[in-house]
Parts: sequence; structure tokens; C-alpha cells
Amino acid sequence: MWNGLADKLAAPAPDGQGAARACLIRAPHTKVWRMEAALDTFPPDEPCSVLCFGAHPDDVEMAMGGTVAALVAGGSKVGIVDLTRGELGTYGDAPTRLGEAENAARALGVARRVYSHPDGGVQDDLKTRHQIVGLLRELRPSLVFAPWPHARTGALDGRANVDHIACGLAVREATKLARMRKLMAELPSHSVRRLVYYMAPDTQQPSYCVDVSQFREQIEAGIKAHASQLEIRRGERSVLELLMMLREEVGLRLGVQLAEAFMVEDALFGPARILEEI
Repeated sequence: MWNGLADKLAAPAPDGQGAARACLIRAPHTKVWRMEAALDTFPPDEPCSVLCFGAHPDDVEMAMGGTVAALVAGGSKVGIVDLTRGELGTYGDAPTRLGEAENAARALGVARRVYSHPDGGVQDDLKTRHQIVGLLRELRPSLVFAPWPHARTGALDGRANVDHIACGLAVREATKLARMRKLMAELPSHSVRRLVYYMAPDTQQPSYCVDVSQFREQIEAGIKAHASQLEIRRGERSVLELLMMLREEVGLRLGVQLAEAFMVEDALFGPARILEEI
């Protein structure tokens, strides 16, 4: 059922908007320079078809864990890259969060790298962009996910975390730079077919919605793996309850149990679509 999800997310938006359909034929891979990683479970010298960037070790699971599970179920090789160890968070320290990140990746069936950019200090600067260019050229994904970089919501809404915004901006610019052959010429250039943003705002109509109803177990397993973060609460509700409620609200508007919403910058005003018959 889910074999075509990566292609559908990378397909043109309605009315001719958007980029060309994803091609998951992988280019020849060359071992290239890497940032020093605090955690790395990627198989050596293997590209991946889908790469999900997060500022913190739980961002991807909390926002789009169901879509990750759907992509894996469809046969895509999926990787998660976290820019920080999440050491500034109220709950958990860096070693704890690294262990949780590894457990979450195992639960979802994906590879993972965690880097040591300063938590609370991720920068959309030339150094960060070039580091991400190196990753894109090394791992050669066709489909890339990153946090929505234009979030302007309340202080209690994690989508507007400064690291999320900086991560999204840096990934966006790096996808452009990765195509430039004269930049970092020692690394083969690479063109990402589609950049999709998670942490979609409530105030805008999403570009895509993925029905993740059948992946409730995997969503919850990915979130629960970050055990230190389960202490987060908003009033009487736990973070797990809140995150599942968000998926239920998106699903309610689309007539399914659970759904995850996404944005693309080249189809901001197209109708939201649910990806069915995958």
C-alpha cells in the first residue's frame, strides 16, 4: 500500500505547481567528509532515499513519525539527522537523549546521526549550510524533510523554537547549494527532488496530508522511546496525548483517524491533499 509514498510526496503539486516527480535511482556513492557525529547508525557507503532533518533528537518522531513509518513500510531507506543532542532541554541530559534517539531510530527502522551543534544556538550560517551540503552529497536523498522555517506562533508552541526555524532555513539553502558543482568541488553535486516541511502551522492550509492511521503503534513507540521527554505536560495533558491529538485533529478534517500535515514552499496555496492508494 505504501510503496509509492516517497514518489507522491515528491510529485508536482496541483495545477502544475511544484517540482518534478521524485526519481529514487541512486547516484554512485563516494565516501565523503563528514561532521563528527555524537551518534551514527548509518551503514557505511550506503545512500538513503529519504532524509529527515531535525534540530533536536525528538523533532522528527514527534512531528512526523507516522510518515517515517509509512515510508519505511513502502521500502524507502530513511535516515534521520539531528543537529543537536538536545542538551538544553528541561528534561534529560545529552547522554540520556543520545540513547533515547538510538532507541527511537530502532523502533522506526531507520538510520540516525546526531551532531553537536549547540542546543539553543543552531545557526543558519555558511558553515552549517556547507555541512548539510556535505551530508546531502554523501547520502544522496531524493526526498528531504525539515522543520517549517516560517513559524511565528506563541511561546508555548514548539514549532516556533529558534532551533527549528534555523534548521529549516539552513536545510533549504543547502538543498540549493548542493546542486552547485563548483562549490565543494571535491564532492559530487546532488539535486534533491523535493524539500517538504513538517511542523506545519495551524494558521495555513497544508500542502500535503499523509494518512497515518494504521501506524499508531509505530508513532507512539517512536515518541515513547524519548522517555525523558514524556514528562513534558501542557496543563493536564501529557506530551504524548497532545501529539496524538494533533494528528487526530488533522485526520478529522480529512475523514481519517490520524494524519500528519506538511508544507512545501512552491505550493502554499494549493488544496490540501490526502495521500491515498499508496
